[in-house]
Amino acid sequence: MWGHAFRNLALYDFALRDCGEVLKLDPENAYAHAFTGVVCSLRGDNDNAIEHCGRALRVVPRDAYIPVSRIFVNRGGSYHAKGDNGSAERYFRKALEIDRVNAHAHVGLGRVSIEKGDSDRALREFDAAMQLNPEFQDALRARGLVYLKYGDPDRAIQDFRKVLALDPRSMAAYIERGFAYQQKGDLSRAIENYDHSLSIRPDPEAFVNRGLALLRLYQWDRARSDLLSARNMGMNLVSAFRDSQGSVAVFEKAHSVKLPQDIADMVSVEEPQSGQTAESRRKMFERIWESVPTDAFDDLLTDLAKNKKHYLYGHLKEED
Repeated sequence: MWGHAFRNLALYDFALRDCGEVLKLDPENAYAHAFTGVVCSLRGDNDNAIEHCGRALRVVPRDAYIPVSRIFVNRGGSYHAKGDNGSAERYFRKALEIDRVNAHAHVGLGRVSIEKGDSDRALREFDAAMQLNPEFQDALRARGLVYLKYGDPDRAIQDFRKVLALDPRSMAAYIERGFAYQQKGDLSRAIENYDHSLSIRPDPEAFVNRGLALLRLYQWDRARSDLLSARNMGMNLVSAFRDSQGSVAVFEKAHSVKLPQDIADMVSVEEPQSGQTAESRRKMFERIWESVPTDAFDDLLTDLAKNKKHYLYGHLKEED
């Protein structure tokens, strides 16, 4: 009911259909609007997410069991995904005005700060989130990425290690910790982390990163295999190599290596992309996921079967 099962299975069209049926019966149901906003964000439909969160905010007093701060955070996340950092920051701050212990709002402000190039403020916001919740994985990973971006791989590794202690199957944390080790020049540990990620599920970014590490070890066949796997999964190798290494000439000079010609061509010659985008699937998923704070899914209803009429039509709840 309410599309929760469909959403958990990533069947977003079906989840929206269920919410649509509820809204036909009750056009001012704040919970249905708020939930529709969450699902729209997961689909990358940020305009409709913002619209439904706005509708939820207009009628939420009637359904006061929905935390208003959560809707503010969700709307802020959708604005952030659209690149409207001013609006995103405004809604994250609104959330904190009425809920000073909202860790998700601090993470949202931290991500806005990264977009503005203010790494110090971003770190303060992530630290504030972790003071409220020391096991908040979103904040740990986000802070680790800031450390990684600004050349402090040791602190980044510490944060990714904490994430993996909380969630040993976090592919993203393995990939990011692998990149941190790669930044330090510890290629064996980097490859070990990429191996862990790929043992959970094949991922184009893990293949690319492991391939680049193998190139530095002159393991041409293994590197070639990884790069081809990434390309076959939709990764634009030219963009990925350019973003991380600059160019073939820069890579060869920095690592005192001469790439085989076929590999050099693979990472420097543009090829037509048949139905695939340059963005990796994991990055696309994370971009969408980051627009929706995880607390949007915390308070799922557990009595839907018993109290279906209450949630749909406003009947009195059945007590245990």
